[in-house]
Amino acid sequence: MPPAMREGHSPAVGRAARADLAGRTEAAAERFRASAGRVRGLLDAARAGARSRAATQRQRLDSTGSAEVRQAVSGAQTRWERAHAQVWAAARALAGADQAGPPPELGGAAGLLDVAGHVRIGSVGRSPKGAAALPPPPVLLPLLGQGNVRVVGDAAHPSVAGVLQTIVLRALTATGLGQLRIAVVDPRLRALHAPFAVLGRSDDPLLEPPATNRQEVEALLARLVEVHQRIAGLVRGNAESLAELSRRAGLPVEPHRLIVVLDFPDAFSEQAQASLLSLMRDGPRYGISILLHHEPAVAVDASAETLTIGTTVTWTTVPQLAIRLDPPPGDAEAKRLAEAIGRAAQKGAAPVLPLADLLAGEGPDGRSAAGGITVPIGRAGRDTVEISLGDSIAQRHNMLVTGAVGQGKSNVLQALVHGLVARYGPDEVELYLLDMREGVSFFPLAGADGRDWLPHARLVGVQADRAYALSVIEHLVDQFTVRAEALRRHDGTYPTFRAREPGTRMPRLILVIDEFQVLFEELDEIAERAAAQLEKLVRMGRGFGIHVVLASQAVSHIPALGPKADIVFAQFPTRLALRNSRIESQATLDQHNDAAAELRYRGEAIINHGFGRREDNLRFVTAWAGDETVAAIRTGAWRRWHAGRRSPEVFDGRRRPGLDTFVGELLRLRRRAGASRAALLGRFVAFGVPEATSVLSSEPGRHLAIVGAGEASAIGMLQAAAVSLALQHPAGDAEFTIFDLLDPVTYGETTSALVDLLNRLGFAPEVHNERRNGAAVVAAAAAMREGGAGVTRYVIGFGLDRSVDLDRPASLDEPESPAEALQALLADGPNRGTHVLAWWASAGAFSRQRGHGEATMPASLVALRMDGRSLMDLVGPGLTWGGADDRALLWAPRDAGHEVLVPAAPLDARAARALLRVEWDG
Repeated sequence: MPPAMREGHSPAVGRAARADLAGRTEAAAERFRASAGRVRGLLDAARAGARSRAATQRQRLDSTGSAEVRQAVSGAQTRWERAHAQVWAAARALAGADQAGPPPELGGAAGLLDVAGHVRIGSVGRSPKGAAALPPPPVLLPLLGQGNVRVVGDAAHPSVAGVLQTIVLRALTATGLGQLRIAVVDPRLRALHAPFAVLGRSDDPLLEPPATNRQEVEALLARLVEVHQRIAGLVRGNAESLAELSRRAGLPVEPHRLIVVLDFPDAFSEQAQASLLSLMRDGPRYGISILLHHEPAVAVDASAETLTIGTTVTWTTVPQLAIRLDPPPGDAEAKRLAEAIGRAAQKGAAPVLPLADLLAGEGPDGRSAAGGITVPIGRAGRDTVEISLGDSIAQRHNMLVTGAVGQGKSNVLQALVHGLVARYGPDEVELYLLDMREGVSFFPLAGADGRDWLPHARLVGVQADRAYALSVIEHLVDQFTVRAEALRRHDGTYPTFRAREPGTRMPRLILVIDEFQVLFEELDEIAERAAAQLEKLVRMGRGFGIHVVLASQAVSHIPALGPKADIVFAQFPTRLALRNSRIESQATLDQHNDAAAELRYRGEAIINHGFGRREDNLRFVTAWAGDETVAAIRTGAWRRWHAGRRSPEVFDGRRRPGLDTFVGELLRLRRRAGASRAALLGRFVAFGVPEATSVLSSEPGRHLAIVGAGEASAIGMLQAAAVSLALQHPAGDAEFTIFDLLDPVTYGETTSALVDLLNRLGFAPEVHNERRNGAAVVAAAAAMREGGAGVTRYVIGFGLDRSVDLDRPASLDEPESPAEALQALLADGPNRGTHVLAWWASAGAFSRQRGHGEATMPASLVALRMDGRSLMDLVGPGLTWGGADDRALLWAPRDAGHEVLVPAAPLDARAARALLRVEWDG
């Protein structure tokens, strides 16, 4: 209780006090409310002022500052775009415009010397705000010639397989065609290389079979170490890297190599691991780069750019960089690209080097070959590559040339031959040119229409028979004896003879045989004799100024050369190998030298003067012997030197020679004509042997019988015989009776050509073309008996076995039967100035119609296709002849025994016109 109550104050006093207190409280509250109102007013005014000032400030900024802001933003964007362009320019400089781009641009064409020094794997994962319209900068890793790449990650992760395939494809498409070899180590058989398998299916694979176990890995590493050492020997002292050396040379010196190793260190021994890591240290400089993959748990200290793939992709060189990997091409696209690369690599061609560029400045008088000959054949970089023959100091006398189909072997031979012609005159170099296949590269050297033949050529042979080639080799071996007598006048050496007797003609003789292995394709007498004679020629020819160039697509299997193969090839220190298979490269060069298999372009070659040793290899580009260049060389040589020289002997085994190709022989026969004449038949399959003829004199039996199947050959020989005999009667003292039993539809034109030509030459042949011609034969025998002073009669029968009445008995008004008349012509004709030249397709019909006994057997018999028994019945045992297309066997035991010949071709209007243009008595 309040004290006041305790002291007895009254209740009224208390009420008054409370009322007074309440009034004072209300007054204080009113004052607070008034003060609060004033404060709110001040705050409202302050806010209004602030808003007003802010609006004013905004207005001022809008009117005066927005241009500066926009300019600042625009400047920043420009600087970003410029930096972005610089980044892309640098990327394109490193990897190329196509290769720096995203996957759709994969596969741009690479130049001959291009190398995938940097490969794209993806792009920068984040770009600045506002830069979305610009392609993100690429991420490039150094690779071929620059470094190695290590990919760390679970092999099952799709991004791991994807980036490995991307790197391989980028490397393939950014490197010159065929200039990258890939090897894969795949111990867990993941087959990541499967889309590229097509690159390993050619004769010259770009992808090696995968190594899957320790033995295969060690073998691969051994090969890589050998490659490393070989290339290091080429690079050191000449360039900083293989790529630089190739650029200086102007062509790839060696291919680069990319080794893809999966799941390292599986299948690697400790020694193999050390060997691989050693290769990674300086291998890129020498063209060997490693793409190494291993699991994250494996610790590897390797010299490589490292890419770690997990939930994110990290490049240890720039760990803060966010990387977005390019999506790899699918298997189908990768296979398509690999197939395209493989096809293009097979068709690649080296840079064109005109032969004319190498021969510029050669004088018109040529050089002396007394001390040897040198011929420019191509270039290695800026250095001219020359072939030497007859170099007694370096002992280079013969050369071997090989190359697969389409790689430029014929071009090399053309460049060699025309280079010789451009540098040396025909009194310094004499050429014997043989092509054993159907090539035509030598044929233009024979000229046309009597012009532009090569004065240096003694022989031009195309698709030469083996027997013909053998005869050429034997002819050159015979020159040993011919030349030995002259050489003995001095010290027995060719250079000394040339120096002491400069006025005596003794040119160097050069035999060039293309596809020489054809000589040894059969195990027979020809192969045996050819092996012995060739061995003698290449071993001893140097001493007599005789040299051999052998060329072939393949030399790895020549069984008929037998034990003499090593002896023969030991005489060929100079070996030129164009691109070929590994086996053929080793057969040409050396069993440890497969450099020709590593060539990638048509026209690239290896020249080796050290019997094929790998360390003596020189890779170069062969000169291109263009048609215009070689034609100009031939024409110039012909104009300068053809006068007073004989055109080369031409042997074209592809076809029967036309009669117009025998103009020289026909002129000689005409000049030699006398009591004994010779009927031209064709060309013997032997070098230097006179034309194939049948002697027709007054001796008994001097007739010609052609027997066997081969209508065109028989017609050609009989027509050649008739024309040649007519030309041997310049006084017109001959009569021709022709029995034509040929099909007029098939051979009417050629028969007409013969009759017309004989008429134009001054002879009017009597022609019988009925199948019933027995009476005409009887009349011919009667004319023989009657004789004619100084007139020679020729009875020519085309298909006498087709006569329907030659075997009939004599009619009442005939003194003898047609068969008896024919036998009388055969027995008595030569002594009475009459000769029979006829063809029988059937050997049986011939034997029946000529009768029995030696008196009616022609002295010359030509066998076409017939069985051995029929031939033996005609000429007796001991003669083997199976017959061949466009070939015949002349059996003339009184003259040359027996020889194979190429029959003349049936006469046509063109050949007849050519013969009529000849000045036979000019």
